[in-house]
Amino acid sequence: PMVLALNMVDAAERRGIRIDRAKLEANLDYLKGRVDFIRVFCTVGGGLWDQRAAPIREVIDTDALRQLANLAYDTYGIRIMPTVFASKSGTPDERRAFVQYVGNVVRSMPEKFQLTEVVNEAENGAVAFDRNEVIEHAAALQKLVPHNVALTAPFSDWAAYYQNTPADIMTLHLERDVNGTGGVWRPVRQAREGQAMSTPWVSNEPIGIASSVAQDDDPLRLTMSAGCVWLCQGAAYILHTGAGIYGLAYQGSTGYRQANLWEQGTMSAVLDGLSALRKLLPADLPNWKFVNNNRNFPDYPFDTDPLVQEDAVLRSFVALNGNRFVCLPIRVAKDTTYIAKRRMTFTHYDPLTGNVIASPTLNPGERYILPGSPDGQRAAVFIGILE
Repeated sequence: PMVLALNMVDAAERRGIRIDRAKLEANLDYLKGRVDFIRVFCTVGGGLWDQRAAPIREVIDTDALRQLANLAYDTYGIRIMPTVFASKSGTPDERRAFVQYVGNVVRSMPEKFQLTEVVNEAENGAVAFDRNEVIEHAAALQKLVPHNVALTAPFSDWAAYYQNTPADIMTLHLERDVNGTGGVWRPVRQAREGQAMSTPWVSNEPIGIASSVAQDDDPLRLTMSAGCVWLCQGAAYILHTGAGIYGLAYQGSTGYRQANLWEQGTMSAVLDGLSALRKLLPADLPNWKFVNNNRNFPDYPFDTDPLVQEDAVLRSFVALNGNRFVCLPIRVAKDTTYIAKRRMTFTHYDPLTGNVIASPTLNPGERYILPGSPDGQRAAVFIGILE
């Protein structure tokens, strides 16, 4: 199904679950009924993390991960995605023991967990995990947990990093670059890169509110980002927000980071948009067949010639399931013509509200004009039936 999550990486650390518990509970309460799980770091240290450091021995001795899972799931109905290591602390044997701890906690109450990731950005110089060690830990986790296990988000050549490993799902950090074709909409279309892996995947740290490298707080773009991930066969979209990183208020690299989720100006609008979109889209959408809007995909339901002009519409990804289809046009800057290749009936929805815009029935060769917006701030949801 379409799974929605949030990066709340500070939740399992010393301050998150023990010292700042009231703050943690307030943020979990804000998310109740809005996300399926939160992604958390189990052990961290260095830099700003020193204020919230979670040494391996301390996490084990206090059973912090179990405490968090019990709180989040039992009180707020939110599952946990543990990222076991966010820093390379401890000796090799201590790290092996920590993997066993995490695996045993997950195994003891599997309903409270979603999936497990070994390392956050193992190739990051500040983390610097050898691939062989990451694979070793993944193999150990596979023997313990009943859920999917991911290695890490590689910086390049994702397929090669995951090839011939025990992992059965990939956690990807899609590009946040807003330069070039598509501009601020470019990160939305990057879901295609995940789909091209032809394996289960998760959008782990996409562009988001006060995210590093580049940030985006626009509700429409973030809502369509999730929609494109699900349509591109992504198993989960993890909303990335600055307030979920350190849980502190400070000036980040791309803007001011608030301490609490609700203090981010567009956060509620983003969550409302994501909720509206999930209600529209078929629950099994990630399992549908992906087709792109070009001549390499003969099953595409519309004539692709008007849809390859990127200055008009950046992308119009489609998913097919039998005679059913979903189409997600993004960054529609000019009026764009959708010419039916088969008889079809579809409903055009507003992505942020779920309101119906139109419900045309088209015979082959007939057209539907999707109005554009000169600033490119327009997207759409088409859900229909082919006859």
